[in-house]
Amino acid sequence: TLSRLEDQLIQERDRSTQSKRFAFRRKKVEKSLPSTQTAGAGAACAMAEATRTKAAPELSRGAETSQLKETGGQREEEGEEDPCGSHTVYVENRKNEVIVFRPGELRGRELILRDLDQCLLVVAEKIPAARVRRLTACLVFFADISSSLWLFGCRKSLFCLQCQQLRVHDSRDVAFLLRIFSSPIIERTTGAVFGPQLLQLRLPPSVAAEGEESSRNTEAAGETSGSRNHEAERCDAAPLWQDVKDFDWIKKQ
Repeated sequence: TLSRLEDQLIQERDRSTQSKRFAFRRKKVEKSLPSTQTAGAGAACAMAEATRTKAAPELSRGAETSQLKETGGQREEEGEEDPCGSHTVYVENRKNEVIVFRPGELRGRELILRDLDQCLLVVAEKIPAARVRRLTACLVFFADISSSLWLFGCRKSLFCLQCQQLRVHDSRDVAFLLRIFSSPIIERTTGAVFGPQLLQLRLPPSVAAEGEESSRNTEAAGETSGSRNHEAERCDAAPLWQDVKDFDWIKKQ
């Protein structure tokens, strides 16, 4: 009887040992599965890396193009687009020309200047606003701008004007003779020079009379000649043309 019980114990021990070994093999197989998945993931990462490597030149070319546009003044500043419609007049793609707007010709419309090279432009009447893009080696005279002049990507040009506000972006080696009613603002601009506007546009008497009549007919709503004269006196008392705000410098402070 004892020998029989001993045999049964040995059999049970052998049986339990075999089941443990089998269970151990199952766990080993299960653990090997993640390593297979890891190998697959590694291959996928390698493929993705190769794809990124192939695409890298395209991305770098795009970055270079964007940078060239930014430094060359080619891009629309801050996503803005120039206004278009019956209230605007465009002058663009001119070279070695003299362009003159006599009093009454613009009829109170905004003026958009684009891509002018070595041009002389004279605006002999009051206009509500102006936008200037990519002028090179130009001389520009505005008699009066009732609100603002926005200027982008200009080179080696001189601007003479009276305005309410001036903003200059992405420009180089530009000069301004100003009578202005707020501080000029520059951004990403180098070699800018500012001085007082002391020039006067001489017109024939008949043309001057037309200009006065046109100014009376196209005055901005709510603006009177008295308030404008008061602003002019205040401007002369505190010449704001020399109080230039450099946004690049301000951002670094």
